[in-house]
Amino acid sequence: MKQLLLALLFFPAFAQGQTLGINFDTTGNFPLYIYAMQWQDYITIDTLHYSHNAWQVGRPQKAVFDTAYSYRKVIVTDTAIPCPPNDTSVFILTFKGYVSLGSCGVGGVVSNMSFYYQLDKDTTSIAMIEFSSDSGHTWINVYDTAIAYYFDTVTPLANTTIWSYWSIGSLGPIMALISNDSVMFRFTYISSSDTSLHPGWMIDDIDIQYICGEKTELINTSSKISLFPNPAQDELSVQSTGVPINSIVITNMYGQTIYSLQTVNCELQTIYVANLPPSMYLVRVNDTEVRKFVKD
Repeated sequence: MKQLLLALLFFPAFAQGQTLGINFDTTGNFPLYIYAMQWQDYITIDTLHYSHNAWQVGRPQKAVFDTAYSYRKVIVTDTAIPCPPNDTSVFILTFKGYVSLGSCGVGGVVSNMSFYYQLDKDTTSIAMIEFSSDSGHTWINVYDTAIAYYFDTVTPLANTTIWSYWSIGSLGPIMALISNDSVMFRFTYISSSDTSLHPGWMIDDIDIQYICGEKTELINTSSKISLFPNPAQDELSVQSTGVPINSIVITNMYGQTIYSLQTVNCELQTIYVANLPPSMYLVRVNDTEVRKFVKD
């Protein structure tokens, strides 16, 4: 399936691109090749769903977490006090799957995400990273074995009270497919019922790397293939103008085939989708045209 997805994408033969950096300070010491970005434009601390959210941006002032990696400020599960028991804290990092890059002459497809961190928790507390490619409708754990083969590297998260590097690489096969949408990463810290005091999780210097290349256009105005209604609830119609439909394959965002129809030889095919869970799906028609639809 990985080969199929790669065949749908255009990837450049060179690694030129651009790195965007977030270090939580208005002044920082990023290398010249990194564009420093304002964290408020990319990060949301979710206090709507988690009223006791412990994530804060500021200078770390704990007994163990007391120094930022690069300058003064970090994002941390409370800047001053240990994490309370039985608490869930969430922040979301959002950025475009495809951006215009002057250094490329065209644009760039997101390829890697990395950061520096410290983590001090008990054995039953959870530090988790998930990603979404459908505006937060579906969240997938980056360590999920069903999608792990897409990535060259996913660094393990380990307890450490020294600054350590974490990265996830080769995001292109998933992210470029949805390049018109936003890519989201959700950072969740869940403290257990253990009443011993742990500082939790601290993160600094988040880097987002783009490689030069052209995005995959899932919706081409000159194409003869259309999907409707989209979003769909019960039925999805696939229509072709002037070109017979010979095959339809629908995959979920794990890359798993959930529907396949061969030798249709028609210009309109209706597919029953009511039993599909709400999410975004990719529809491949005649092994040449790729579209996406959302199941409500």
